[in-house]
Parts: sequence; C-alpha cells; structure tokens
Amino acid sequence: MGLALNPPRPERAVSRSASSRGGVRRWTVCLGFSSSIAALLSAAVVIPTYGLSCTESARASSSSTAPAVELEPSGPGSVNTQVFSTPDAPTPILKSSGALTIVYDLAPIAHALYRGFPGVPGLIRTSRSVRQYPAGEPFPVHRQLAKVHWSEIRGLSARGMAELLRARIGVGAGSFFGSGLVAVDEIGTGFEDARAGPALSEAMVLLSKQTFAPTGEKLSARVLFYVAPRVVANVGSGHDRYLWTRAISAFRLSGGVYLQMYHARQGRVTSPFSAAEWRSYMPAWATILAPRTRLLRVILSNGRGVPQLEQWRRARQTLAGRRALRNGTGAYRLGDLAEARAWLGNWNKYSIHP
Repeated sequence: MGLALNPPRPERAVSRSASSRGGVRRWTVCLGFSSSIAALLSAAVVIPTYGLSCTESARASSSSTAPAVELEPSGPGSVNTQVFSTPDAPTPILKSSGALTIVYDLAPIAHALYRGFPGVPGLIRTSRSVRQYPAGEPFPVHRQLAKVHWSEIRGLSARGMAELLRARIGVGAGSFFGSGLVAVDEIGTGFEDARAGPALSEAMVLLSKQTFAPTGEKLSARVLFYVAPRVVANVGSGHDRYLWTRAISAFRLSGGVYLQMYHARQGRVTSPFSAAEWRSYMPAWATILAPRTRLLRVILSNGRGVPQLEQWRRARQTLAGRRALRNGTGAYRLGDLAEARAWLGNWNKYSIHP
C-alpha cells in the first residue's frame, strides 16, 4: 500500500532490557549512538521488549536518576522529551490469534479513530487494535505494528526473509516496535510461484518451527500479510489462482491475511470492490484458507463516492464477509474526518471486539 517510507536501520545491532525502580518500569534500548549523543540524552531510550538483555543499558538504568524518554515512532534516534513511565506491571502483549483491527492512515485520521466522535466510541475501547508503522501515536507503544515492505523482502532467500521478519518481530536486534507483530506490505505479483512465492513459503515454514516466548505462539503467527487487490481478485475469482499456491501456503501459517477490498492504480485507491466482487471473492478466500478461516480479514478505504455504509453492506452480504469483519477490519487512507466517522460507526456496529 505504501503509505510511508521504509524504516531506517541502525548502524549497530540493538539489544534491550527492562529494569524496575521505585515502582516504575523502565524499558531501555542499547543503540549505536555516539558518546556525545548518549551524553545529551542522559537517559534510557524507552521501548517495550521481550526478555532480551543489554548489560550496559541495564546497568545505566539502575544507576541513573534521569527520567526515561520515549522513542518516537518516526524512527530510531528521534526522541520525545516527554517523561515516559508506567506502573510496575507487565506490558500487555497481543496474541495474533484474536481479532485485530489495523489503522493504516495519517495522523489526523488515526487520532480520530482512536479517540472517537460524539456518540461514536473510538478504538481506545479495545486492546485489539494497532496502528501501522511509522507513526504509532496515539496508540500505546505495545499497539504499534512493525512493517516489512515488499521491496525489502522479495529478493531475499528463504532464510534471509525469515531473519528479516524475525528481527522486525523483535526477536534479536533491529526492531523498534512494541507489539511483537509485523505486517508484510504487500503480497502482489512479485510473489507468484515463478517468482518469490516459494521463498516466502519456505521462510514461513522456518518461522513456524520457532516459538515466540511471550505468547507461546509459533513465530510465523506473528506475521500478518496485506494482499494486493490484483491478487485478491485473481485468487477470489479463480482466474490464474494457481499462480499463488506457494504464497497461499505462507498465508496459512500466518497470524492474519488482510485483503485490500478496493481497486488501485499505481498505489492509489480508485474505487471500492463492487457488491458482485465481494459476493464472489469472500467465500472463495474462506474456502482457500479453510480450516483457518479466522485468518481472513479485510481492509476498507475511502469510497470515492461510495459511502462507508454501502461498503460495509457489501462486506456483509456473505457469511464469509461477516466473519471477516469480526476477525479484523483495517482502515486505509480514509481521506477525511467524515469518512473516518462513518467507518468507525460501522466498525462499532459490525466489528467491535474486546
């Protein structure tokens, strides 16, 4: 979908640890900063982590009296000067096995969807919602979703793909996100069986043999996929479906498959899928992913003249569509606050989950 630039990479490996003092938990990150920058910060950089260690940062955190500061979602090295502290309690970690709503939009829309509107409760009411990198606010750090762009992964070997996804999940060095989930943006024609599909499938098999300790899930279940409109249509209609058999096998090992339910040209949404397309594609995708139909989810966008109410009506025509809305509905490039309010009103009616 391509809403933002790819994440910058630190020059050195990243390792992390947690320390607690005075009833406050400080999450620290050990980066390859120069000594002058480190002296300027005089504090630990804050980010959730999962049982990883950094001896030097832990030692600094236990001896320093300076407040911790939060790492901005815009990327490594950017610092928010606001003091960040939390009660001395475990950071909640989302399981991928439940319904999950994704906000993939610009700041004004993300804030509106999170806070809600008069008479329309926001996503703040559910812990099962996340915001896509790079900008996570106002969602808590543990509800910010890492990303791997298709261009980063497509040319890699299966092992290289697995290592990149593993790093972005937060196992080892290189992740700056607190959810422990990563989305691949997006699966398009480059992942046909004759291209990168086999490597992707093998990478997911490798990840499925490892465990994400905080939740006990397979590491492959921490990977989410955005599926490009052309693939949604070709697989859903049965036209050239055989071209993506290996990608589909990768989907079955994942934590969620988000179908982009709109037409797009050169990365821009042009129109939502028609009622006939919804009726055709959703049951077909449910059959393809069976018995793991809970993985099937959808992403809606600005209707380009088609109201959100109508888009959600189209989605609800079939049992597969209604279940997909409950499994997880994404919001992508809604465009304005009126569209955001309409999307959120329908979400409250048809997709609300605890």
